[in-house]
Amino acid sequence: MLSAPAGDGPLRIGARDWRHPAWRGTFYPDDLPEEWRLAYYANEFATLLVPAQGWIDTTQENLAGWAEEVHGDFRFVLEVDGAPAAQRRAAAAALGGRFGGFVATAALWRPGRHPAPLRAGLLPAGPHGPRALRGMVEPFIAQAPEGERFLFLEGTPPDHETLRTLVTLRDLLGM
Repeated sequence: MLSAPAGDGPLRIGARDWRHPAWRGTFYPDDLPEEWRLAYYANEFATLLVPAQGWIDTTQENLAGWAEEVHGDFRFVLEVDGAPAAQRRAAAAALGGRFGGFVATAALWRPGRHPAPLRAGLLPAGPHGPRALRGMVEPFIAQAPEGERFLFLEGTPPDHETLRTLVTLRDLLGM
């Protein structure tokens, strides 16, 4: 379950990880240096689900660097599978105000699978059209408790056009 302070907040849309080589030339410009990709991603999306293997061995200095690369409203949600409590506390501190919470992969809401109220969800890999996405987003919103909510798209890599469609759908539906 996502553990972060509750409060009124938006529906944040993002991908599971940003380090997808297949995004080079499709989402990321061909000539964009790898070290600029997080900032580029953050200019388009408001959150990121970071797999446990993507942050557990990362230094606190690098995590703090991630936080500096993104805008103030951006949130990192960290998968906690196998992460010791001390390491989780250190990561949350390093990310500071950009920390969105922790989530166990098995505890993410998925279409048709979780009746319990959850604030973070994972949609299956796309591409999906607007109607199919709306059919997944509305049940998520209906079950999610008040406050900041996170909806991620899985895939290797996630379909960035589907992510953009999700953002547009969220905006059109006033979420």
